[in-house]
Amino acid sequence: MAHPHWAASSETGLPTVQPGKRVNLTEALAGAPARDDLVVVDGTRFSSAELETTTSSTAAALAERSVGHGDRVAFQLPVGVEAVALYRACWRLGAIAAALHPRAGSAQLVAAIEALDPVVRVAGPGSPAAELPGVLDVRCLRGGPEVPPGPVASSDDALVMFTSGSSGVPKGVIHTHGGLLYKVRQLLEVHGLGSGDAVLMPAPLAHVSGLLHGVLVPGVAGMRTVLMPNWNPADALELIETEAITYMVGPPTSSWL
Repeated sequence: MAHPHWAASSETGLPTVQPGKRVNLTEALAGAPARDDLVVVDGTRFSSAELETTTSSTAAALAERSVGHGDRVAFQLPVGVEAVALYRACWRLGAIAAALHPRAGSAQLVAAIEALDPVVRVAGPGSPAAELPGVLDVRCLRGGPEVPPGPVASSDDALVMFTSGSSGVPKGVIHTHGGLLYKVRQLLEVHGLGSGDAVLMPAPLAHVSGLLHGVLVPGVAGMRTVLMPNWNPADALELIETEAITYMVGPPTSSWL
């Protein structure tokens, strides 16, 4: 069944938005059915309401630091609910999320931050970015009055994600709200996913696989998302059984590690 919010042009195959339908990530995520276990990390379960509270508080803290529409927010965070909430908070403000890989070293981080020129820089405790000047601890992003979602168009930029750098200097790739939503629609339809599914995501959320399959696809569908901060095949097999996982994305070599 085609998703009601997005369609493809019969001439170009590119994403188009149907009039009156959801056109940005915040609207699409808000339309998902609520659940008591939307995100699971290390056995701790976060409900839709709890994630919304964290997202709202984070958005307010960013707004207090002058983050608004079109501004970039750079962050290096481990796999966890804080990263999910920070993505959502950026999109709520119309800001551009720029996630930096948790394994990126200081030289790579400095180059990325210089290219991004972010209004705010955020890091998790103990991450390489936490040692750089002007970087906020993610635990400080709390509080402030609620900020209502601002107007965001399908063509507005939502994300800057860097290439791996395996064959050259990492390059920042810009993605729009409409482009990401179209990819979400494709994945939901191809795999027949819905709110009754559960996904196991071991990849960093700063990786395109982690973003799509750990934040956006399950967030829009209302699927339970089980995040693995550290990959371990034995732990993954246990989680697949105990959490009744129906969907997982990863390289074939992950089973050898």
